[in-house]
Amino acid sequence: MAGFFAALSPGATSTAGTETEERLLKRLATAKTELTVGATLPWDIVVVNDDLERAYARLRSTTAAARAAAAALRAGKGTA
Repeated sequence: MAGFFAALSPGATSTAGTETEERLLKRLATAKTELTVGATLPWDIVVVNDDLERAYARLRSTTAAARAAAAALRAGKGTA
């Protein structure tokens, strides 16, 4: 059985002066590691979460298309 793998990538980061420099540097280091590791994985789609509504719409439409494709495969071949 095949799966559908989606990754959410962060958009631009802004702290508006609410974070200490130390905390920001730690968060950026974590994000860099996550993005580096994530780039090596076989994602079907990577959605950049720079605008919540747009990211949600893209993820929703892509998963709907994947479901439809899986259903068509099941109908035609017995399994997906």
